[in-house]
Amino acid sequence: MPEQQTTLSMADTFQALPEHIKDWASSDSTTFLIAEINNRLGLKEGRRRVIPSLILRLITLNLEPQDFINELANELRIGFQAAKSIAEDIENHILRSIENELRRDAGVDVKLIRFGQLRPSKILGTFGPSGILGTSGP
Repeated sequence: MPEQQTTLSMADTFQALPEHIKDWASSDSTTFLIAEINNRLGLKEGRRRVIPSLILRLITLNLEPQDFINELANELRIGFQAAKSIAEDIENHILRSIENELRRDAGVDVKLIRFGQLRPSKILGTFGPSGILGTSGP
C-alpha cells in the first residue's frame, strides 16, 4: 500500500509541475534521448524504465539530485563510476535543455547530480562477514 501512495503522490506532484516542464518530460525528443541512452547501454525489458523513472523522481522532488548517481547504480546494479558516467550523459543530453526552468520553476538543481557521493549499496548491506545474510561459507 505505501508504494501505491507514493505513486499517487508522485503523479499528483507531476500534475502540479508547470505545463512547460510536463511538456518537456513527455516530449518525443526527451523520449528519444532516453531511448538512445537505453539502447547504447544495451538495457532490456524492465531495466529500460530505470532512467525515465529516476528522471521523473528527480523532477517531482522525490529524489534528491545528489542521490541520483547512487540510485542509478542501485537500480541498474552497476558500479558508482559507471553510474556517474551515465548520469553525466543524462545531465548533458537530456536535462541540460530544461535545467534553468527546473531550477527556477520546480526547485530542482540538476547540477547537484555531479556532487553525488558513493554510499554503501542496499544490496551490499545484505552481505555479512561470513557470507550472504550471515550464512557460513565452505
